[in-house]
Amino acid sequence: MPKKATKSKTKAPKKSKAKKVAPKKSKAKKVAKKKGEKIVKASAKLKKVLKDYEMMVVLKPLLPDDVRKAIHKDFLGVVKEDGGEVIDVDVWGKRYLAYDIKGHNEGYYLVYNFKISTQKLIELRRQLEMKQEILRYLILEVIDPSLIGTRIKKKEMSLDI
Repeated sequence: MPKKATKSKTKAPKKSKAKKVAPKKSKAKKVAKKKGEKIVKASAKLKKVLKDYEMMVVLKPLLPDDVRKAIHKDFLGVVKEDGGEVIDVDVWGKRYLAYDIKGHNEGYYLVYNFKISTQKLIELRRQLEMKQEILRYLILEVIDPSLIGTRIKKKEMSLDI
């Protein structure tokens, strides 16, 4: 006769309640906590690297000079705040736009060459986005900084015909 299959009445093994082990803290963090100092991220501890950038800003065309100068001073303040420097400023003045931007067919162009850390660049972009006087802006990282200031500036360019 065939044997009947019987279910075994053994219980499944209980899951062991293992203690959760917290990751070990580094010695630097322990020392910092003991001294009551704030723990600073490793990236902040490294020397800040200044990169070369070029920025073109298009302002509304009918802004008074004092408003343009205030925007310029704000920009200089952000750049110089953290050890950056403005290398060159080129004022192109009023130019016609290829298409309307925010209802304007003209814009007042400014071109800046400057050195700034990447953290301050984020802050600069945030401030540029908030200003209503700015129609557009573009920030590019300069690959070959030796070429800065060697090109013909728009305000100095003249045609000898």
